[in-house]
Amino acid sequence: MATNKTKTTSLVNLPLFALIIGLNLLPLISPVSAPLDEQQAAEYFQKNCAACHKIGGGRMIGPDLKDVTSRQDREWLIRFMLDPQGVLNSGDPYALKLQKEANGVIMYTIPGMTREIATSLLDYIESRSRGEVSSSVTDTVMAPTIPPDPVAGDKIFSGLTPLTNSAPACITCHSGAGPRIGGSLGPDLSAVFSRLNGREALMAWLSSPPTPTMRSVFSQSSLTTDEARQLVDLFERWSQMKQNYGQSNFMIVMSVLFFGVGGVVISYLFMAGIWSRRFQSARRRLINLVKERG
Repeated sequence: MATNKTKTTSLVNLPLFALIIGLNLLPLISPVSAPLDEQQAAEYFQKNCAACHKIGGGRMIGPDLKDVTSRQDREWLIRFMLDPQGVLNSGDPYALKLQKEANGVIMYTIPGMTREIATSLLDYIESRSRGEVSSSVTDTVMAPTIPPDPVAGDKIFSGLTPLTNSAPACITCHSGAGPRIGGSLGPDLSAVFSRLNGREALMAWLSSPPTPTMRSVFSQSSLTTDEARQLVDLFERWSQMKQNYGQSNFMIVMSVLFFGVGGVVISYLFMAGIWSRRFQSARRRLINLVKERG
């Protein structure tokens, strides 16, 4: 009787077991990705590409993508979108030209990018190239009526003003102009304003960071419009400074050690000179006292 009950239970659980196995195998037998429709392509472009590119309206960090398919073969563009670093490493002259024009900034591989998505993006870019100039994420924050506030930007950079969405302060990973010893996980930001080609491009970058590390940190803790604008104000002020103090952390530490040790040695010699004279004065009085006594 017990045996029949066990068999019955096993038969009842068999469909459930098969369903679980099927759900786990579904990603393996499903297509990796599907082409995007125009709306999906627009959203994907805004999220992943708009930090560096516009479709009409001029260059940002990367080139203006209007009519890009007439400037380069589609197959080359798809290959570059799938693996920008690989194309650069191959010594491709056009890719190296793009890197030089971008002040050495390298395009990052977009997570989840596939041939189907790349093709959909090119279709979207071609469609927009025939239409109006694309708007930028910075259009609403570049108004000249807002006075620059680099002081507020400095407080955000250094962490004195916590970010609204609880993201870590810039100084956690970056150093900047002036005597700021920050983190070394990210690049020094002393010249980021000129390296990323000015206010508009830098504002777009901060609004939707494309690098893998920053994307993972700020995807759920994005900067507010005011925070991004104030940081841009700070970076612009740094670019205007006559003297750029941006140094490697090694040089900063060595400078601190040099001046610190030097200051200690000088202080020691100064105090030794004072106390040696006091010792001689006390010794002389003792000798004179001994002579008087006998």
